[in-house]
Amino acid sequence: MNKEQMGNPEFEPEKPVTKNEVNGYMNDIGKEISPLLRDAVSSIEDTGLREMANDFFEPRYDKAKGRPLLVRLSFETVADLMKQAEPSLENSPALDPKMINNLLVAIRLIDGASILHDDILDHDETRDGRESVWKKYGVEKAMMAGEVVHELANNYFRQAIQDQEEVYDGLVHNSNSAQVSDSGRSVVFNQPDSEVQVKRNTDIHSKVIGIFNSIWTEGYTGQRQDYDNFGKDASPTIEDYEQRMYLLTGQFHEKVMLLGAYAAGIDDEGEGKEILEALGNYGKYYGIAAQLRNDLLDFAPPKRETSDGTVAGNKSFKYQDFIEGRQTMPIILAHEKCSPEEWDYIQARISQKDLPDEEKARINQILVDHGIFKDCVKRIFELSKAAIAELEKIPGESRKKEMLRVWALAENNYIYTSFAGEDTAHDVKLDSFEQLEQYFSE
Repeated sequence: MNKEQMGNPEFEPEKPVTKNEVNGYMNDIGKEISPLLRDAVSSIEDTGLREMANDFFEPRYDKAKGRPLLVRLSFETVADLMKQAEPSLENSPALDPKMINNLLVAIRLIDGASILHDDILDHDETRDGRESVWKKYGVEKAMMAGEVVHELANNYFRQAIQDQEEVYDGLVHNSNSAQVSDSGRSVVFNQPDSEVQVKRNTDIHSKVIGIFNSIWTEGYTGQRQDYDNFGKDASPTIEDYEQRMYLLTGQFHEKVMLLGAYAAGIDDEGEGKEILEALGNYGKYYGIAAQLRNDLLDFAPPKRETSDGTVAGNKSFKYQDFIEGRQTMPIILAHEKCSPEEWDYIQARISQKDLPDEEKARINQILVDHGIFKDCVKRIFELSKAAIAELEKIPGESRKKEMLRVWALAENNYIYTSFAGEDTAHDVKLDSFEQLEQYFSE
């Protein structure tokens, strides 16, 4: 299929998308919305609450984030499909990626609000190398700061909806490139051979408001379930665990993908429904894999010299989730696969503070001996494959869709190279699906 057939001159198969390109695009998005995020925090009227919110966001204003990236890539993937269906939409203001910047700020804010609260619930005294807000200002004040940031997120989300209304109202008065009906409430691109049908109406707004609100409510449902299992015997099944991880992280990524698609005007009926589901499932699988990555990073070995003479790893074992008594996937698998004596050794040290590094190293070795790290890495690989398989359900090709594929694989490379080896060495090079398929089939 050549570029003309794809209907998207931006897509250049002769120049494959790289992780560096995706990271660069994510950085550009971060810089683009940074002034809006600063304006949002500056708008907090109470001086004390504004100070705390600014203290939290100060090292993060310009920092690239994966969730806004996913919103933008989902939006642009759908926009590319619409342009393929109707080339006259190429310069439509409704498909301008900058139109959704307020939505990206809303996502940054709701993410920030959840972290402010999570740090309190998890007793995390530091965040990104800095003192946590609750540790610096007190629990009660930090809770209030989180609530204010959450309300800011709601305000920016409402503004994002208003932005879309204004753009589509403008199309009513200048409808050279679209068929417009119902006083601008519905914009329908209904070409006979179109791959996608897109419509706008007030029902869509009710749906996206529900999606946005459920990020918060379902996240706390997952958090509550997580705390119900703290310090208990690791008896849940992997399926139970992954459902909990869906609520904690997977549903957030699923919903940012849905919001990006809706912002571009996807029809949630017919073929549009299938595309919407595929994008949402991509986010779900990616998000669960992301949570499992965090589980593994808790056991990341200290810095060591690899076979090529370089030094990799952390300065010491992290073991934060372990000490807090979290039931992560490695612990659940240890309960299933270790001998009774080995499990007794591990269980006796769960929630134990000031655990010596030599005991952490012994636990790691037990997990290595039973192939538990490799099992976790394999599951991350399977979830990444499932995410990419969802992209194959979306017709057409575009560079933004290809960025989603690369992101699902490249984000896991550190995990693959850190934990796949039998000795948890950092010198196992697994940089492609082909190499991973071969590795896990051995």
